[in-house]
Parts: sequence; structure tokens; C-alpha cells
Amino acid sequence: MSYLTFSDWLSAGVFRSVKVKGVAKMEVVLTVDGKDIEINHFVQSILGSTVIGAVTTLHGVEDDCKEVLIKVKQ
Repeated sequence: MSYLTFSDWLSAGVFRSVKVKGVAKMEVVLTVDGKDIEINHFVQSILGSTVIGAVTTLHGVEDDCKEVLIKVKQ
């Protein structure tokens, strides 16, 4: 079974009304236990937008911040 990528959905016109402004400019790197995990553009967009949206609501953080680093240990 093969799955469609975000690019497949875009080229098929499924997301015509969705503006993907800034997606290409956003780079999200996911590292788990020292290993870089490959994530597609859709997941990068979801994770990046969620983090940026949450962080920019905090007092003292500018809306146009250039980089956000989060380290989680459990």
C-alpha cells in the first residue's frame, strides 16, 4: 500500500484554497535520541506552525522570530 504525499495532494488540487505561504521557507528538524528523523513538508508545516504559533504568544517573543529551539528530556 502506498500513501500520497503532501505534494501529491497539492498537485492534485485538493488544497487549492489552502495558502501554503511560508512552508518552503520553514525548516523543521526532528532529532530523537541523537538520530535525525526524516519528516515530509506537511509534517514540517504542522510542527513548525504549531510551535511558532505557541511561542509567539509568549511575552517577550517577537512575531518575526527567526529560530526556535526546543529540547525535551524525559
